[in-house]
Amino acid sequence: MATLARTWCAEQGAAVTSARYFDLSDWARGHEIEAALREQGAVHRTVVADFMQVWVIGRYAEARAALKDRRLSKDAAGLARIMQRQRREAGQTAVLSQMFSRHMLFSDGAAHDRLRGLVAAEFTRSRMEGLRPRVEHVTTSLLDVLAAADGPVDLVEGLAFPLPLTVICQMLGVPEADWAPFRGWTRALMEDHPDRTVPASQAMEAYFDDLIRAKRAAPGDDLLSALVVARDTEDRLSDGELMATCFLLFVAGHETTTNLISNAARCLLENSAQWRRLTANPTLVPMAVEEVLRYDSPVSRATHRYTAEAVTYGGVTIPAGEIVLVSLSSANRDDRRFEAADELRLDRDTTGHIAFGHGIHHCLGAALGRIEAQTALGQLTQRFPHARLAVPASDLKRTRSAIMNGHEALPVALHGR
Repeated sequence: MATLARTWCAEQGAAVTSARYFDLSDWARGHEIEAALREQGAVHRTVVADFMQVWVIGRYAEARAALKDRRLSKDAAGLARIMQRQRREAGQTAVLSQMFSRHMLFSDGAAHDRLRGLVAAEFTRSRMEGLRPRVEHVTTSLLDVLAAADGPVDLVEGLAFPLPLTVICQMLGVPEADWAPFRGWTRALMEDHPDRTVPASQAMEAYFDDLIRAKRAAPGDDLLSALVVARDTEDRLSDGELMATCFLLFVAGHETTTNLISNAARCLLENSAQWRRLTANPTLVPMAVEEVLRYDSPVSRATHRYTAEAVTYGGVTIPAGEIVLVSLSSANRDDRRFEAADELRLDRDTTGHIAFGHGIHHCLGAALGRIEAQTALGQLTQRFPHARLAVPASDLKRTRSAIMNGHEALPVALHGR
């Protein structure tokens, strides 16, 4: 690993050592590149979607501090101004997707507390534990279908994607007949390219607009109905905030867990001894999930922030009005915090990992994501002890996103043949 990191630095030359600038597009070598950058410094610059200038903070101590730094704002209006300016300067459309609208993830202070408070009661640990039987049932049903397949199966399409999708759709009250297009929409939203994000955002917005009207006419026993009622009777959500919250809950409610499940399966199948260890001792599954969260974080970089004033991290000053991404995946592999961080160790003490963020924006759905990943990994290792990757690991393709870290597909021979 260290050799690969030094090789990459040598190839890039002054791009790393002088200008502190790097190429984000080599998705397959993400961990190697991040390791090389950590050796050079805590802060570097890159371009997202061929035009958006951003600063990336990649060492653990600086990343953890940045996640709580109020000088790094997540206010939707301020962020939109900077992103739209950069897009106009690059000759791109200045239209942003609904993902960058005013919801709890893109708000600060009292505004954030109000928006988060509207949904926090639905995501308490006890309520999430109450969903475990449903998660187990859905997982069993999906694996029953995969087990009957003749030949290798794609664990992304067959399990990692439909499991969290089913759970969040049921929570929000999205009819099953409408689930099909969401995979394409959410994947496009995570690509950070206007040619893909804007049409997907518009299609998803039109769908939720119709669904909100239906919930308003006939509320049900679901989270979206509860938000609609709060909007109409307590006047706590504007129409824009309601739509933005729908986007956030849906995308965050399944895309991250899809990545967590597929990353866990890939990491453990690459280390067959670890897979067999879980098969023999299922009580290790929760620890394995935490180690995968650290080792191959499902969200590679926390969502966009901007500097409300100049800030200095690791001796590098980032001017005011700049976009900042905090690299969770790089910080979680920092040897300054975790010994031999590039090794997968199921019995490691992972206390302090920041895969779900840190501070007031810590992931609201972390408990549910853990339950879904633990259930999926537990059933996989118990039902298919001889499973193996159906293609060389080097052939697997990472999703193309500056934010998400997952796999486009994960071909697996469940029965080892």
